[in-house]
Amino acid sequence: MRWTVAVCALISLFTLQDASPRIHKQGKIDLYDAGAADLDKDRESITVCVDCEEPVVQPTDSFKGSDFWFQSGRRRYFHPQYGARFAKVNYGATGYSYCANAVYKRGSIRIDQLPSDAQICVRTDEGRYAAIQIIRYIPESGKLSISYTTWEK
Repeated sequence: MRWTVAVCALISLFTLQDASPRIHKQGKIDLYDAGAADLDKDRESITVCVDCEEPVVQPTDSFKGSDFWFQSGRRRYFHPQYGARFAKVNYGATGYSYCANAVYKRGSIRIDQLPSDAQICVRTDEGRYAAIQIIRYIPESGKLSISYTTWEK
């Protein structure tokens, strides 16, 4: 009888682990100063000046549905938009379960002093959990490369 209970408990644990949400979107985004990103739809904001003598890329800091915009410079920040929120960064804790149980706040998050292995959790404007990891920042161009994973609701 005890073995039956123990085996049933183990089976239910594995069943609960398999029930974690599937990945909604995953990829890499390159942002420049004032560039915005939507982690639900895998897009970033970049406009091209077609009336200029030479094509010029001009990032915009907002578009409908963007989750945050990137502020470059000596101090770099992610600023949430349209109801998205950030959780306090925790080093070493990663994945869906950490982001699903994190405490989210409305304010901006400073990213210039984060180690490369830091995970930034986001609650998107559509209510999904997402994790961002900074890949690289190039000061000369102001380009920030991030990878992200957004999970289904």
